[in-house]
Amino acid sequence: MWIKDWVSKETAFIEVSFENVEQIVIPIGRLLRLEAKCMIASKLGYENNYNEMVVQFEAMYFHMQLSYESENELVYQSRAEAQPLGMFTHNPLSNCTLDRPHIFGRLLHFRDVVSVLGLSEKKQRLWELYLPWDDSDQYENGWVNVNANAVNGALTYEAEMKRRRLKIKTTQ
Repeated sequence: MWIKDWVSKETAFIEVSFENVEQIVIPIGRLLRLEAKCMIASKLGYENNYNEMVVQFEAMYFHMQLSYESENELVYQSRAEAQPLGMFTHNPLSNCTLDRPHIFGRLLHFRDVVSVLGLSEKKQRLWELYLPWDDSDQYENGWVNVNANAVNGALTYEAEMKRRRLKIKTTQ
């Protein structure tokens, strides 16, 4: 199911959340494609004093394509950053790509996106989509493929659950 049309009605931003609790916020206009298959509604709940419904999904397949304007946006060095990307509530630096374009490169250099959230104009949560995660490594997702295409200025982030063969040892 391609859900770009569904999310764009009220969604002004998407927030990409990483394994280490960092986040980057990207304007919805940069979202070229967002596709998820075999989605399971894992939580329906209310937020903000029960005024707003938030829907949470888990996906077996996830495909997101985002546009970038310059290759400078893809240069990200986590150790050289003055502040983390929104890990703490009172972070003095913005985690929005409008303010800090180079943080977009965080997507290309690390394969640890856990979820994508849809945010309203006032940055309130509207929906959340969890990516499939390969549990063999808690810091990087082995099912992720990331690439950037300078010709069309698009970064593609894709995760697909792979089947695993389990070996069961029995004693008799």
